[in-house]
Amino acid sequence: MKIGLIGPVTGVPGYNYSAFNIAAASLKAAGYDVFSPAEITPPSVLESGTMGTWRYFMRKTIPALIDCDGIAELPNTATSIGGALERYIMSVLGTPIKDVQGWIDYARRDYSKDR
Repeated sequence: MKIGLIGPVTGVPGYNYSAFNIAAASLKAAGYDVFSPAEITPPSVLESGTMGTWRYFMRKTIPALIDCDGIAELPNTATSIGGALERYIMSVLGTPIKDVQGWIDYARRDYSKDR
């Protein structure tokens, strides 16, 4: 099962990459394949200012999220215009949305059925 991460990026120190990386590692440890926006572009490229950061992320993340089976949202997603937009699109498409711990708990319940 592939889980996509959504959350605030613009205006967050380090583009929130540390939170995305921690969440991705936790989900991978639970057995998921993970799409994380933090894996698209290194912060050094974003800091160079050579691309429109918000537009760049939306054009890259939305198609990738559509290919996911579920969405894990980081804290403060609702306060992020991009995160709220991604959440809206995915909810309209009927993609399940949980926080990271919700997906980890789901994996534990799901795997326990196979034992």
